Amino acid sequence: MLDEAARELRRLGVCEQPAFDRVTMTSFSAGFGGVRELLKQEGAYQRIDSLVMADSIYAGFTGDPVERRVDPKLMAGFLRFARDAAEGKKRMVISYSQLRPETYASTDEAARFVEQELAVAREPAQEVWADGWTLQSRAVRRGFRSYGVAGTTGADHMKHLHNLWRLIQRSGME
Repeated sequence: MLDEAARELRRLGVCEQPAFDRVTMTSFSAGFGGVRELLKQEGAYQRIDSLVMADSIYAGFTGDPVERRVDPKLMAGFLRFARDAAEGKKRMVISYSQLRPETYASTDEAARFVEQELAVAREPAQEVWADGWTLQSRAVRRGFRSYGVAGTTGADHMKHLHNLWRLIQRSGME
């Protein structure tokens, strides 16, 4: 994608030698699947400086689905990136709603899995970030941010997309 963007910038006469210093990848909802696949490719992993996952990390379960244990194999790339962010090598923002699908792990459950693996405590919060968008919890370590936002409806889920710029801004990535 970066090569294609560079070709287009050259074609448009914007500049002859486009250079991309930092790469921030954003994802909303089911877009996590593409990000998960990119994170498996070492070259792509190294090139991505920041991830912003707006209500966008889901996973399957391992073992008995009734126990709702997140499958660590499906979270490996996200967890690796989160560890690097927690060490200050990269930046990662996860936002999650309170929607709970019946047959797979919710964004809240996926975020909790990452937080627990990093041993980062989730702290309660009560901040209105935008009209109808209220922060309920956060977990922070260096470049890692996990934000729990109120809401259990499809409209609440969409607020993560509409407020993507706020996630970037509040996390110091702008």
